[in-house]
Amino acid sequence: MRRQSRKAPERLSWKRLTVLVCAGLLVVAAVGLSAFNGTASQAPGGHPEAAREQVQSELEALLVRSAGIDGLHYRQVTNYPLWSYETRVWLQGDWVKTETMFDGQGLVLLVDTGRGELLSYDAAESRATRMRLGDGEASVPETPLDYVRGLNPAEWVPGEVTFLDGLRCRKFTREEARGATVLYLWEEYGLPLRVENMADGGFTVVEFKDLEVGLVPDDVFALPAGVEVTDFWEEEAPSDYGEDTKR
Repeated sequence: MRRQSRKAPERLSWKRLTVLVCAGLLVVAAVGLSAFNGTASQAPGGHPEAAREQVQSELEALLVRSAGIDGLHYRQVTNYPLWSYETRVWLQGDWVKTETMFDGQGLVLLVDTGRGELLSYDAAESRATRMRLGDGEASVPETPLDYVRGLNPAEWVPGEVTFLDGLRCRKFTREEARGATVLYLWEEYGLPLRVENMADGGFTVVEFKDLEVGLVPDDVFALPAGVEVTDFWEEEAPSDYGEDTKR
């Protein structure tokens, strides 16, 4: 009886193993190349171009919702690292009114941004000072509309959906040379309810609370009757307060 040789099958097994190993390496290389190409096609921030365009469209849609808003009333809480303050704000067209408490004293500002005019009103003294907007120490804080008008959607990276005071918001972040700015936009109206600013190691938070959208009556922006107005307007300009400086 003739005995069979076992060496031929053994050599065949090694050949198959070699082929399988080579094929496996080719598959791994193909998968790795595909993954690399997929990563290379992504936009900065880890979002594919198509996804980034979709996000920009979503942000643009939110901005459209805020475009037609002309009247607002809200509380603004501004938090700095070492102190904070609260302001009530009314906004209608070119007019802005703010009421702020400093050291127990109330300060009212009436601003006509169209004419660049500012009135600082002291209720305790029943006096008002009229000056050009930007003069002196009095200033008007940025409104929710200031943050979204002129905003470039391409500069902002989307974040998670969150709720502030029960209102659904979308988070957007913009990286900057000295830090970053984060907006939490109220999805219903496309307005920021919270703004975080990080610059040079500092951290500032502005919150817009109890925000009401709608027409603000004209009498909100009028001084009480009989208030004396001291005029520091350096150049002649038309005024609604009359020559007797009373309104």
